[in-house]
Amino acid sequence: MVSGPKDEARVLVVDDERLLRWGLVKRFRNAGYSAEGCETAEKAIELMSADPARVVLLDLQLPGMDGMECLKQLKDHHPDVVVIMMTGHGSTDVIAPPGYGLEGLIGSSTVMKQIRALVAKVARSPAGTVLITGDSGTGKDHVAQTIHYHSRRASRPFVHVSVPSLPPTLFESELFGHEKGSFTDARAQKPGLLELAEGGSIYLDEIGDLDPKIQVKLLHFLEHRDFKRVGGVEMIQADVRVISATNIDLRRHVAAGSFREDLYYRLRVIPIHLPPVCERGEDCLDLAEHLLTALCTSFERRFRGFTAAAKRKLMTHRWPGNVRELRNVIERAVTLEDAEWIQPEMLAFDEVLSPSRATSGDSGGPDADGMTTLEEMERGTILTALERTNWNQVKAAELLKLGRDALRYRMKKYNLL
Repeated sequence: MVSGPKDEARVLVVDDERLLRWGLVKRFRNAGYSAEGCETAEKAIELMSADPARVVLLDLQLPGMDGMECLKQLKDHHPDVVVIMMTGHGSTDVIAPPGYGLEGLIGSSTVMKQIRALVAKVARSPAGTVLITGDSGTGKDHVAQTIHYHSRRASRPFVHVSVPSLPPTLFESELFGHEKGSFTDARAQKPGLLELAEGGSIYLDEIGDLDPKIQVKLLHFLEHRDFKRVGGVEMIQADVRVISATNIDLRRHVAAGSFREDLYYRLRVIPIHLPPVCERGEDCLDLAEHLLTALCTSFERRFRGFTAAAKRKLMTHRWPGNVRELRNVIERAVTLEDAEWIQPEMLAFDEVLSPSRATSGDSGGPDADGMTTLEEMERGTILTALERTNWNQVKAAELLKLGRDALRYRMKKYNLL
């Protein structure tokens, strides 16, 4: 997030109604913010790539790409941006983002059925602080957003805050805001993320990394639902649901004295634990089928499914990276392979590709443990194909047996364009 005066806290207004767009931009500028407007989602994505705004006001109905698809792309590439949806519809039912329904919590195992039921119950409740625990890649972000977008707060902001991404001094100013003159660069008053999330939810990702000084202030907010801006004296009320997540055992940090015990119990009013993929039985196959369908749609490929041998390979792998690793493995197969069914040899885990499965040449450097990561292998394979064809994208795509659009997607992902 951006810290500093109002002119650094950029606002982007996306609305195809010129007068409304102009009026909103003018109001923000009169208040001292840097603001601009555009009339299409495509232009908004372009502007955000060039110079990300801190807050986006986004109309639901837009020409071309609609507001929902734009919201998804913005959150994929700028997870910390605050997006406020605008609509002329009388009902807010239409503004639950696609992909965050309960059906998005994939799995037929008993534990996943219990998690879906719990998430639905939590979402319907008027209040309740939630702590989501689970290994990296198990889907904590998805659960947090599902809770928000299935609640009565769905029409209000969902603010995603990555705790480790900001130093403690900056984090306090971002969360609570600051008054003019409260520190050297505070040239204007700035509202904090709690104020921006008013009526909605704030998601504190990796809460275990929270600085002890901020822990005290967060505890006060959870107990009293008010706070002071940095350098301020006025107590500010905020109606915000707090959802936290961590991939560490907070109880050990409490025992070690690095995390407050009272804050721990305040955060886990409603605990939700997400088990690793290896403990969810055939949910692995449900997830794989779901991901294959979604990726084939995105990349315009036509795989019909997995062979029996491929399913056995999926079931016997430990999946230390959980759903994130599973997606990467399937995405690579969809991108680089050309067949009707996914075969077991197309599923490359964290091992070096054999000569029969990859173009010869350096496919990526080893990591600190001497292993080559999946992304390094994929980047190396694409780079070798491009070098062999003198960077002719059509010929390189043919060599890799994938479409040119899929190749360009990969080239952009690995900074090869």
